[in-house]
Amino acid sequence: MSKLVFIVLFWAAVLVLSAQLGLLHHAANGGDSAWATYKEGQSEADNLPSSDRFRDRTPRMVADMTKTMLRYGTFTHVLAHAPFPYSGKYEDSNVNFFDYIDPQTGQRFHTNRYGERFSEHDHYGDGRVLFHIPPHFDPERPFVYVVFFHGIFSEVRQCVRDYRLDEQIDKSGKNVILVAPQLAKNAADSSPGKLFRRSAFRAMMQEVAGVLARRLGNEHRAHLEGAPILLVAFSGGYKAVGSILDRGGTQSRIKGVVLFDALYADVEKFEKWIRHRSGKAFLIDIFTTGACEENSRVLSSQLLRHQLHFSTDWPSRISKRGIYLIRSETDHMRIPIEGPPSEPLKEILRNLRM
Repeated sequence: MSKLVFIVLFWAAVLVLSAQLGLLHHAANGGDSAWATYKEGQSEADNLPSSDRFRDRTPRMVADMTKTMLRYGTFTHVLAHAPFPYSGKYEDSNVNFFDYIDPQTGQRFHTNRYGERFSEHDHYGDGRVLFHIPPHFDPERPFVYVVFFHGIFSEVRQCVRDYRLDEQIDKSGKNVILVAPQLAKNAADSSPGKLFRRSAFRAMMQEVAGVLARRLGNEHRAHLEGAPILLVAFSGGYKAVGSILDRGGTQSRIKGVVLFDALYADVEKFEKWIRHRSGKAFLIDIFTTGACEENSRVLSSQLLRHQLHFSTDWPSRISKRGIYLIRSETDHMRIPIEGPPSEPLKEILRNLRM
């Protein structure tokens, strides 16, 4: 039994038990005589003794509470426009994404940059997208999508648990919805699948809005379709974010990019986006040693050449036009949870003016 179902059943049982105790109390204290006060315009149900009113309303209260609880929390949904399954070319090349077919089984494989092959069936067929709606979320107020792209050798649910992304969003207290697509599943591959295609991310976010409108109410659909977006990548998730910045079709909606030790390549795509969106969106790049440090150094040189200033310190308040290149001594795999600062996504959201 899932945790959510258990909680719903528990509170339903509490309400039913409370109603029964109310009935006993009512019987022990003289029945209806103590509740003979009527007011003009009251419904028949409102004129009943309190225990009877509670008994009559218990099923409705349980149903309303269940409906509310099921609107929020963490769930996954298979989307037609999710990054995978994918069949086509690798980025802008003439090379088929599935570049090897097993002559015995007919199964297709993708070869990564290290020459390792990963089967379509085991690694590239998962169209799930994870959603997390925090308990304090209010669809009537302005909100932001946090779209998170995981690294290599990952499964999206496990990644969200490992880095407590749902908890970080809850603790931030901000009006945000987490959206985390499954990329290549448990494979040493950062390919973004359909996100190679122009405007594919826009199509995915349109579908995301549809899923959420059915859950939160269709009256919120216009807001859900146009809400601003914060892109977050850990490690190999950079490839998806780079493709979105280059061709995703949502430029005006992207309010910020956060890289958790993720600038492994595609520096030119990030630099181009910063120049074109200067003053309208922020970048936070937390990097450690190796390729990400070297590419962050290259990026800083390009920014200076274009007279775009940046900070190397963690901001107390994130400016909508800020550029922050921050070196970290934390182990690569711990960056999304330890930063610094600790629980960096939570701190970014707290310091962000929505």
